[in-house]
Amino acid sequence: MKWFSLEKGYGYIIAESGQDVLVLLPQMLKDGLRSLPEGSVVEFDIARGAQGPTAVNIAAMGKDQTWSGWCGPQSPVAGEGAATADPWEVMGLQPGASDDDVSAAYRRMAQMYHPDKVTNLGPEFKQLADRKMKEINAAYEALKRR
Repeated sequence: MKWFSLEKGYGYIIAESGQDVLVLLPQMLKDGLRSLPEGSVVEFDIARGAQGPTAVNIAAMGKDQTWSGWCGPQSPVAGEGAATADPWEVMGLQPGASDDDVSAAYRRMAQMYHPDKVTNLGPEFKQLADRKMKEINAAYEALKRR
C-alpha cells in the first residue's frame, strides 16, 4: 500500500509494474478489509475504472488489518477502561498550546472523525467513529480544565 486516506475514501497501491493503482474505500469494504496501512502487502486484480486503473478483489497478506489510523488496539479510548490518553497527543497539539489552538484543534478533529461522516458505511465504522469522538471530547474537556 502506497497510502490510504480514510477521510478521502481512497488511496493508491503500487503494482508490481510500478504503476499506481487507485484503491476505493467501498471496494475495500466489499472485499472485507477494514484498513490498509501504508506499507501493507496486498494481492489484487486491476479493473478499468472511471479514474483509471482501480484495484478490485483486494486481499491483505499477513495479520488482521485494523483501523490503526482511527483507534487501533493500542489507542486508549476514554470511558472504556483503557489508560487515559494524553489529551495533547489526541488533539495533535504540543503541550502548552493556547486556548484558541485547542479550540481550533477540536473543531478540526470533530470535523474529521464525527460519526455522521460514516453513517453510510455500516455499524462497525459508526462504532469506531463514536469511540474516536468520545476520545476527542474527553481530551478537549481535559485541556479546557487545565
